[in-house]
Amino acid sequence: MKRRSSGSGIVGLKIDLVKAYDRVDWGLLTRIISKLAFSSKVNALILCCISPDSVELLLNGSVFSKTDMQRGLKQEDPLSLFLFTLYSELLSRMLLKLEREGRIHGIKIGRSSPPISHLLFAGDILPFCKANMEEVHEVVDCLNLFCSCLGQKINYVKSGCFLSKSTKGKLKADIKKSFGLKELTRETKYFGNPMFVSRNRTKNYEVLKVKVELKLQGWKAKLISQAGKHTLIKSVMSAIPLYTMAAAKLPSKWCNDIERMSSKEGVFD
Repeated sequence: MKRRSSGSGIVGLKIDLVKAYDRVDWGLLTRIISKLAFSSKVNALILCCISPDSVELLLNGSVFSKTDMQRGLKQEDPLSLFLFTLYSELLSRMLLKLEREGRIHGIKIGRSSPPISHLLFAGDILPFCKANMEEVHEVVDCLNLFCSCLGQKINYVKSGCFLSKSTKGKLKADIKKSFGLKELTRETKYFGNPMFVSRNRTKNYEVLKVKVELKLQGWKAKLISQAGKHTLIKSVMSAIPLYTMAAAKLPSKWCNDIERMSSKEGVFD
């Protein structure tokens, strides 16, 4: 994400939820799914997949009691990500309603592009609005209502806010005080990718180049055949930048350096 100066300041939030999957209420989840026009049969099948009948508590090696479970999704279950996306749809609808009513305004990545008021990925939330106290209070109230209704809780240690350069100093302090969040630094990463991109694109993704160099240095010291090292490069080196390449176009100079370092001469010398 680039930080641009404009006539009116922009404020964005990086909200992390505390154990978001563990706090999912099954009753509320089924109600939300039914509101999204899923049939009762589908609701029942989903509930069977995510909810055990009960959990036994052990005390000194023997069963103490049984407890009926009411919350929680297994984070390693592939179904959980889709269910949590539906669960978060309530917050998305709330923010879109505020945007339709003109109570908040999102950011634009181009002059003719539609505004973006929020981004959601699993337990992470990125809402955006103009840097004025009216819109800030609308977003704060929306997040508090969402958390109170669905039993979620904001992790203030891992969360933060970022503001455009055109936002005044006193206003910045008031906004951070309203959210109770610290301002994120320019080195902040979001799922391994830099949130703030400077004009020097080569420097932005220098960390990937360092990862490749460290891998190669370790392999040079190991007794691996040339064919083995060649296979290792193909299977491991190609996977390191894939995640970043899905979100951003890497600079050509960086790609040329990686190709040179991963060449046969560079590894087998």
